[in-house]
Amino acid sequence: MSAGEGGTLTADAGAAPVFKDSRGRTFIPPTGMGDPRLLLAAYRLMPDGMVWRRLFPSRADQARQARELVRCMLRGHDRAEDAEAVMSELVNVAIAHAAGRPFFSSFIAEVQRFGTAGETLRVTVYHCGPTGIPTYRQRHSSISRRPIAGTADERCLLVVHGLADAVGYWDAPPGVPTYPMSAEFTAPA
Repeated sequence: MSAGEGGTLTADAGAAPVFKDSRGRTFIPPTGMGDPRLLLAAYRLMPDGMVWRRLFPSRADQARQARELVRCMLRGHDRAEDAEAVMSELVNVAIAHAAGRPFFSSFIAEVQRFGTAGETLRVTVYHCGPTGIPTYRQRHSSISRRPIAGTADERCLLVVHGLADAVGYWDAPPGVPTYPMSAEFTAPA
């Protein structure tokens, strides 16, 4: 606030408006959807994190749609682009696993933000099992910081392990190749 003509107080141009609540406490309302206080309030409502899931048909053109889901849900996060690239690779692995099935197959793309301020991310792709029905449980997976030998797709492993802080693999039965299904990212401190 500054003194205007005649000694009246006027608001400074560009300054955020200041209000008082019913108890007389001063507060500054949100400045728009980009206000970080809104996101922090959402995390306080859901301290275990926020999760978004979407079901996709197992077709190559759906990788773009899954990337858009990640881009939308992680807008503004320092590692959003890494998560988007990894989601694309995980979707390609799921589609490859579904190839040749005589029935409709699908996968679920999952995006999670957790931590005290949503600083940690996890992207997961669950592809349909032998019945064609996808499951979205964190069961049967192991976390690895290095590529697991004998995995299905070497190119995918290079991208996923190059970008992610940790990678979750499906725990395959003996003799069956495993594959990556999730990746975690932490924002730099």
